Amino acid sequence: MKESESIEFKKSTAELKEAVIFFRPAWDEELDQRNKTTQKTTQKTTQKTTQKTDLKILLLLKERPSLNRKEIARILGDISENGVKYHLNQLVKKGLIKRIGADKGGHWEVVLNEI
Repeated sequence: MKESESIEFKKSTAELKEAVIFFRPAWDEELDQRNKTTQKTTQKTTQKTTQKTDLKILLLLKERPSLNRKEIARILGDISENGVKYHLNQLVKKGLIKRIGADKGGHWEVVLNEI
């Protein structure tokens, strides 16, 4: 269906006549391109933010290995405890940190020494 076309649906009753018109917008290639650009920019920004947060957490843990998620979130201020949990899990998967000891009373060991 073209941009100027519309579908008309008419419902009539004894007392009242109503008409509902549905319009379907034309495909906008410019809009599609803007969406792709926005998606790429969002991915790059997210990646940069994640890298910065990972670095901040690594620096904190190198300085104070006994910090827990709640303390890290409070110190950073712009991340939730669940966000910290996500980043800690990612850092463990990457092999950058290790948990030594129990959940309570244990500490973090930063494996990467060049930080």
